[in-house]
Amino acid sequence: MILSSASCEPAWHLLRTGPRSAIPGSVYPWLTDPGSLTQALIDSSRGHFHVRVRHQGWQAATPGERCLLQITRRERTLVRLVHLYTHRRPAVFARTVIPQHSLVGQVRGLRQLGQQPLGAALFADTATRRGICQFARFTPRHLLYQQACRHLRLAPAIIWGRRTVYHYAGQRLLVNELFLPDLPDYPTCRNSLAGSTGCQVTGN
Repeated sequence: MILSSASCEPAWHLLRTGPRSAIPGSVYPWLTDPGSLTQALIDSSRGHFHVRVRHQGWQAATPGERCLLQITRRERTLVRLVHLYTHRRPAVFARTVIPQHSLVGQVRGLRQLGQQPLGAALFADTATRRGICQFARFTPRHLLYQQACRHLRLAPAIIWGRRTVYHYAGQRLLVNELFLPDLPDYPTCRNSLAGSTGCQVTGN
């Protein structure tokens, strides 16, 4: 099925100023986590984490992605689709979009990640900066929902997600992250004061 550009894009809101009342409490801390989502999942699952690559190749960016990346419709983008698993269940779907002109120097190495998480590479570089971050509610008519839920046994009615622009090695890239029904409880150590030890998980 071919979707119009309008149906491909949900209503995106800035993370700092957008409406938050409808966001489920179990999703909210994941949505607003300022650090490495990969590390948060590893903490929450006590290391029972792995990546499954669904696709990597040249694809067209959506209109909203092009706007955030400041590229034209003609520029090719490398798109990587993965599921991040905890305890052998898909917890997060991620869609990374890298403009072709950004694939130079250190960024070029991101093409060779394989089953390694992108977050480990981004946050290993202390110069990496997080830019604009937006969140949205996704339903089956949205492109990212379809990509995220294509391999799920039971697709939910809605899912929540975010997209973040990262400035890595002097280049701009975009990461979409959608939170799936098997998302684990958020680790309380992510909100603890610096210097504390141990890592607990919220919920039952």
